[in-house]
Amino acid sequence: MACLKDSSQGSKKTPILTPRTFYRKPRGSANSKSFVDYVMSSDPHLPDFVLLGFQATVLYNQAFAKSQDKLTHYEEECMRLSSEADKLRALFTKKKEELRDLKAHLETMSRERTDLAEQLEKKDILMREGLRARDIEVLGLKQHVDEIASARDTLQGKLTLAEHHLHDARADSSKYKDLHAESVAALFAVKSEDDALISSYREDAATANAGAKKVSEVAELELTRALEHDRLRSRR
Repeated sequence: MACLKDSSQGSKKTPILTPRTFYRKPRGSANSKSFVDYVMSSDPHLPDFVLLGFQATVLYNQAFAKSQDKLTHYEEECMRLSSEADKLRALFTKKKEELRDLKAHLETMSRERTDLAEQLEKKDILMREGLRARDIEVLGLKQHVDEIASARDTLQGKLTLAEHHLHDARADSSKYKDLHAESVAALFAVKSEDDALISSYREDAATANAGAKKVSEVAELELTRALEHDRLRSRR
């Protein structure tokens, strides 16, 4: 560094800036002794360029130390940011996987919902067909019930008619019973007459017995026919 001097005569001299006047200790470093102070105290008659070289070295070292501090700070900040970036990348990968899983789950749910809708539609169609078939069956049952009711009315009429016939048959049966009683009475009378004739006319006993037996058989045959006729009418 060149020293500044006043070239004009008669004017005041400007103080020369030397390393000794240029160098100032920083505040708060009164008790500390720098390398320049050490050199100046060891040899106060050193040339200015030597002191300037020492001072430049000190300034360079200070600037280098500051740069190193900044570089260290930037490296730490870069490492911190890199760590955060790694965490963010990991989080992004995790969220991406979660999003993929969620998308797959949504697709599965969509397929299941589609399948469920198809199943419900099929069940609805089957249910409608079942209801239609049931309506047809109910209609057929109603027609069958109507036919049964009509047949019941017809059978009721036939039953009433049969009851009338049965009543008439019972009346006829009573008549036939009376006829049977009369026939039995007549038979007993004939037998009495036969007995009288036998006792009176022993000679004609065989003939009288044969006639009485024939009359009895005829009467029993007529009675049997009457009863059979009554039974057949009752069945009708």
